[in-house]
Amino acid sequence: MDYRTIPELEDYFDDVIETRRSEKLKVLLDYLREVSELIENNRLSTTDPEYIAYLDRYCSQSKHVSRIHRDDLLELLTPERATSSPMDLGDPPMGPFRREVVFGAFYMLIRVSLDGTADFFTLRQYLTEFEREFSDRPMYQYLRSEVYLRGFKTDHYRTAISSVDSIIDDSCTNPRFYSNFAQGVAYFYYSGPTESLNIDTLPNERSEVLSVAEAYSQKAVTLSPDDSEFHAIRSEILELMDDFETAEKEINRALELHPEEEDSDAGDAYNYYKQLNSLRETRRNAERADRALEEAKSELEEFKSSTEELENELKKRMERFRNQTLRSIGFFAGLIAVVVTSAQAILSTLSVAEASRVSLVLTGGLVVAFSGLGVVLSEESNDWVRLLVVAILGILLIGVGLLTPQLVNGTLSILN
Repeated sequence: MDYRTIPELEDYFDDVIETRRSEKLKVLLDYLREVSELIENNRLSTTDPEYIAYLDRYCSQSKHVSRIHRDDLLELLTPERATSSPMDLGDPPMGPFRREVVFGAFYMLIRVSLDGTADFFTLRQYLTEFEREFSDRPMYQYLRSEVYLRGFKTDHYRTAISSVDSIIDDSCTNPRFYSNFAQGVAYFYYSGPTESLNIDTLPNERSEVLSVAEAYSQKAVTLSPDDSEFHAIRSEILELMDDFETAEKEINRALELHPEEEDSDAGDAYNYYKQLNSLRETRRNAERADRALEEAKSELEEFKSSTEELENELKKRMERFRNQTLRSIGFFAGLIAVVVTSAQAILSTLSVAEASRVSLVLTGGLVVAFSGLGVVLSEESNDWVRLLVVAILGILLIGVGLLTPQLVNGTLSILN
């Protein structure tokens, strides 16, 4: 059997667009048998991008006439919905590839429902009905991630991430697996920026999770560089990482590729332009926030500098006050000592001349000692000049004191 290319499929289905529904189901079963034979002969794998492309192409609704309807697939998969001529899924009419055919029909059911108007809860019900039979398949987990990406809670996006993470390994070559992981991370942090991921196989830190998503988005783009959707999803991850310049390049690349894609949709282009405008607005807001932060830092530095100046000035004033206090205490202590000593000298048996000498010498010594203490405690050179004058005055007092007896005795002799 020939391995039809995707463009050839369109010609293959052109002849059955106007057939009755039962005839469409017969054609669908024949097609799924073909795909199953390719899988059986190891010419196609259910994890290959080509497998997804084959099934997506069949149920594509981008053309003026849809290839297959959800009701057609439900009629095929659900016995109670069967018509008067039901399409039996037993081995005789299905052949040896029954399980692959059923899974192919299940995949198409989910894909058509995603492209149509089915709500999240209906999609989740479809997953639940076939979970026991197909949950061990990587493609089932991929579909599960697709469904939960249509959810509206952070828990839904967490489930989408966990589902696709379970099927990504070193041998994975399907860009959609990597892209779905990145998209789930983007949705998760857009809906709950501060929440923890809480998936055992992944780190909890936001920056680390984004690094994994960025690496996976890069793998998706590398494996399929001409898919605009992968570039758009990568742009979302880069925006969350504040790499606005690269994010804008990626979304612009998506816009460049979109018109060239065979099944391009105007709605996708609108979403890309909307994403680009949102990115630019976020970038402007971030730049304004950065400028405000820099201004705040500058003001804080100025405030810190002025505070340090005030602190230094306060220290100087406190030091000066301490020195002045010590000087005053020393001066008054010495003064009291001089007064007491002088009084004792006067009241003792000393003569007037001797008492005067003692008082003047003590006072002069006190003045000299006080000026010496001032020199030790002083921090300014101007104080030293004043203290030197005081010291000279003290020395003069000492000198006068020493000469007082002679002066008193001479005066008394003159008077006598």
